[in-house]
Amino acid sequence: MKNPFSAFSARSGAQPTEPGETLNLTDPAITSDSVDTDAPSRSSGRTRRRTWPIAGGLALALVAGGTAVYANAHKTVTLDVDGNVQTISTFAGSVDGLLEERGITVGSDDVVAPSQNAALSDDADIVVRYAREVTIQQDGVPTTITTTAVDADEVLAAYAGRADDVSLVASRSEGDGRVDLGLRLSIDGPVKLKVDGGETEVPSGAQDVSDVLEDHGVQVGELDRVSVQHVPTAEALAAQQAQAEREAAEAAAAAEAEAAAAAAAGTEAAPAEAGVETASVDAAPAAEDATSDVIADPRLDDTELAIVINRVAVAEETVTTPIPFETVIEEDPNRFKDLDPVTTVEGVEGQQTTVHSVTTVDGVEESRTLVSDEVSVAPVNKVVVKGTKERPVVKPAPAPAAPAAKAPAASSEAPAPAASGSGETASSAAPTVAAAGDVWSKLAQCESGGNPSIVSKNGLYHGLYQFSVGTWQSLGGSGLPSQASAAEQTRLAQALQARSGWGQWPHCSSKLGLR
Repeated sequence: MKNPFSAFSARSGAQPTEPGETLNLTDPAITSDSVDTDAPSRSSGRTRRRTWPIAGGLALALVAGGTAVYANAHKTVTLDVDGNVQTISTFAGSVDGLLEERGITVGSDDVVAPSQNAALSDDADIVVRYAREVTIQQDGVPTTITTTAVDADEVLAAYAGRADDVSLVASRSEGDGRVDLGLRLSIDGPVKLKVDGGETEVPSGAQDVSDVLEDHGVQVGELDRVSVQHVPTAEALAAQQAQAEREAAEAAAAAEAEAAAAAAAGTEAAPAEAGVETASVDAAPAAEDATSDVIADPRLDDTELAIVINRVAVAEETVTTPIPFETVIEEDPNRFKDLDPVTTVEGVEGQQTTVHSVTTVDGVEESRTLVSDEVSVAPVNKVVVKGTKERPVVKPAPAPAAPAAKAPAASSEAPAPAASGSGETASSAAPTVAAAGDVWSKLAQCESGGNPSIVSKNGLYHGLYQFSVGTWQSLGGSGLPSQASAAEQTRLAQALQARSGWGQWPHCSSKLGLR
């Protein structure tokens, strides 16, 4: 495993630590309590200057003693505070003394190695890691964790094998809207910026996300998502494409070998010709033998750190669907049941309006939430009226009476009063002449020439008996009289005569002597 501190020490010009002498502070199991407080600090390995022999009085002894004390108290150590490495000189005797001397305050969640109460030796390495909260998202589930990692690259590396999709989620400050990840990106190298379908390389990753976005003029909307994640390098994508093509070719070769084996099996089953040997199925090369072993490309899993900006939009989508109307049958007791039903109210479709809140990420729909679903326009039912009244039977008219004798010549005398004493004149008391025999055909011949579909020149009278439309409908007729059958016209003409007399046809009834 890579020593997480060696790069910092080398960068500052300090002596790098030896393998096995520092703690992997990104391991969640490592805390400041796990440091061995009694472990001796690493010796510098330098050749110390020898002390000259002391001869003579007390003064020389005191001077020599003072020099030895100074040499034991003075130390040169390497201090790494969150990746900021510096070599310093100190007279502190413990790690805690050094931190106090440098004004470094640590909390209960921070990590110090060696522990704070450990003795401080010359050429020692002291590492301080501040704990901070970050939001890590694993397979779509965000979780807030506390980490002592120095940058995002280190956190993602520690969680790489725990989920298929791991990223760090940046938050937005309420004051100025700046994007905050909680720690630096990467102090070891460049990072990529992926936004709006493009990709830009940021040479130095040792800065905050907000600084990178500001330097590149990237505006982040209120709903946009900012995350930091490991993405495949260009070389890894090319290697993955090559592997996919290779696997497809191998699958095609295996299918071809399987088809050849099946064909060989069919040839063997057929009767062999004399002197001709058939190939054995076992002789066909196995599909796995046809493919050669290929060493996996080591670049397949190469990743690089990237800031990914996802543009998020939320919009309402309204969909209107028709609601079919129903047909309602109403019964009319005043309408003859043999008449065709009539529509009194035309049906009208209604409208159902559904509104969804649709969330899209980089133009692709991610989710939709139902906002409302209601009937915006109610349907209007179609109303059809059907008659239930039985039509009365029209009785035949009685036979006409014999023509009355001619009255005697008028005299100058006034006619005698009627015997009944009713006060009616003879003409008013005369009975109505009833139709008999072929009287209806004669009447039709007189009125219309016997043509049931004829219409008068002014368009007011129709059919055999020259009905007006109003009279026809009052008798229960439907449509136009000239469109009805001759029998229907005769039936309604008889009903009209029974109701109103022969006066409905004044000219022809007089001509025929019917009144």
